[in-house]
Amino acid sequence: MSLETLKLEANEVVLKIVHRHWLTLFTRLFGLGVFAVVPLLAWIIIIVAQSLSPKPLFNIYLYTNHFAFFYSTWLLYTTMAIAFALTNHYLDVFVVT
Repeated sequence: MSLETLKLEANEVVLKIVHRHWLTLFTRLFGLGVFAVVPLLAWIIIIVAQSLSPKPLFNIYLYTNHFAFFYSTWLLYTTMAIAFALTNHYLDVFVVT
């Protein structure tokens, strides 16, 4: 961070510049990672449940293209959330004066 952009009072001195702890970023990214995998796990569970069923209700393989489109959109929004979290973590600076 450039200290020239910081507007200080007449007798103010910057004592310390502090960033957030990495654990806050890790917990947010871990949650987003779990969020990204949930539809894939649900799809796998549905396929396994249908293969174990003697008479399935519908043919799940007809909807593979729909799932691929939905899941790629899901991953796009999750990637945008990860980029937002990383940018927010990097730019979040506390200046102690």
